Amino acid sequence: MRASLIEILRCPDDGRSPLVLRSPRPAAADRIERGELECTSCHRRFPVRAGIPSLLPRELAALHLSQDPGSGRDPAVKDMLSEMSTRDQESSVYDRLYDDRAHAFELETYKTRLAARPGERILDVGCGTGRFTKEFTAIAGQVVGADFSMDSLCKLRERLPPDEAARVQLVQCEIGHLPLVDATFDAVVATSLFSNVPTAETRLAGLHEVHRVLAPGGRFLVTVYNHCWVKRARQRLGLSLAGRKQGYHSGGRIPYYNFVPAELTDWVGALFHPGPCFGAVHRVPLLSAASPLLARALDRLLFHVPYSLPVFAAEVGMVAHKPRDAA
Repeated sequence: MRASLIEILRCPDDGRSPLVLRSPRPAAADRIERGELECTSCHRRFPVRAGIPSLLPRELAALHLSQDPGSGRDPAVKDMLSEMSTRDQESSVYDRLYDDRAHAFELETYKTRLAARPGERILDVGCGTGRFTKEFTAIAGQVVGADFSMDSLCKLRERLPPDEAARVQLVQCEIGHLPLVDATFDAVVATSLFSNVPTAETRLAGLHEVHRVLAPGGRFLVTVYNHCWVKRARQRLGLSLAGRKQGYHSGGRIPYYNFVPAELTDWVGALFHPGPCFGAVHRVPLLSAASPLLARALDRLLFHVPYSLPVFAAEVGMVAHKPRDAA
C-alpha cells in the first residue's frame, strides 16, 4: 500500500476514527509492505501484510484468526467465516473457473455501463482475485479493491502489471463495515457480491455502507444472481440447486440469494436513484457449455433480445446514482 491510502482509511469498528501508521515508516517510493496501523480512538492495531491492510471488524477478525467456526453465534457471522475460508482456499484456482473468452462480453458490459472517466476514484468491493478490477485501472485515477479474503487480494496483487499496480490499492474488509471515509468515491462496483451476503439485514447494512462512501451524484454498478426461468427449470428437473430462491453452493459453504429485476430495483431504490436493469451472463443450456466462443456469442446476441433478461440471464445488474443532495 502507499502511505496516501491512510488518508481515506477509518477504523472499521466505529467507521469514523482515523488510523495512523505505527511501524515501520514508508519504504522507497512511498510503499508500505508490512507494519501496523493504529486507531486514534480505540487504539486497536491492524496489521499490514504484503502491502495490504487487514481492517476487518473486531469480532470477525478474532474468529477468523482463531479459526473458530462461530458455533452458537449469529448465523450471518458463521456464514461469513465459512465463505472467507472458502474464498481463501479457492484463490489459487478461482480464475481457472472462468474462461475470459466466454465471459468477455460480461466484462465489456460492466466496463461500458460504468463509463469510468480519467481521474476518478473507484471502489471495487468484493473484488476477489480481480477479474473486474483490472478493467477499470487503465482509465480511473485510482482504484481501491476491497474483499474479506486476504489470499484473494494477494492473488490480485500478483496478477497486476507494474503500471496498473501503481493505481490500485487493496484493503481487507467486510461490506457491512467499510473502513473508508464518507463520500470518497466517484463510483462503486459490486459484481455478484450482494448475492453472497448471507441475510437481508447484512445486505441492507452493506448497501448503506456503499451509499456512505459514495460521493453525491456518484455511480453504483451492482450485479446480483438473477432468478431467471432457466435456473428455475433446471432446479425443478433436478439438474441444479442454483434455481432455488436462496441456499448454499460450494458444498454448502457459501450462501447465495437470487434476485428478480423488480426486487433489485426496489432494494437499490431505497437509497439510490435506480437505473434500468440489464441482464448479464446469458446462458442457453447445452449450447453455452459447448465452447467459450459460442458462449460469448450467445451472451452478446441475447443481451439485445427482448425478454431475455427473465429467461436466460444468470445475473441482473444496474447502474444507480446517489442523490446529489444526499448526506
